[in-house]
Amino acid sequence: MDTRRRILSLAMIGLGIAGLLFSRHHVGTGEAFLRAYGANITFSFAAFFLIALFGKTWSALRRDGVVALVAFLGVGGQEMAQLVGLYPGVYDPRDLLFDALGVAAGWGISAVARRWCAAP
Repeated sequence: MDTRRRILSLAMIGLGIAGLLFSRHHVGTGEAFLRAYGANITFSFAAFFLIALFGKTWSALRRDGVVALVAFLGVGGQEMAQLVGLYPGVYDPRDLLFDALGVAAGWGISAVARRWCAAP
């Protein structure tokens, strides 16, 4: 992974963490939505870039599609653990949708960044 992609990954992880904090402390328009699903979107977004950043040593994780799958299986696994009672929290099937949305956003930004990073 070149320096530009590392910097981008770190910036996107920071953006995901900032979004997570914002979703927990925002008061006003969209507050109910952000409290319910903001963490799902932002955490799965940050998880995509975290796996992309540290998973490049394993050759299979050099492909963004595999990174997206691993990220979704991780955050989706946590939702399934809630469903069967292994993890505290309330299971909401819409959480999986917003987890997928966060991973898809990360995958999309990574695809655009791949072109940007390949530019001379």
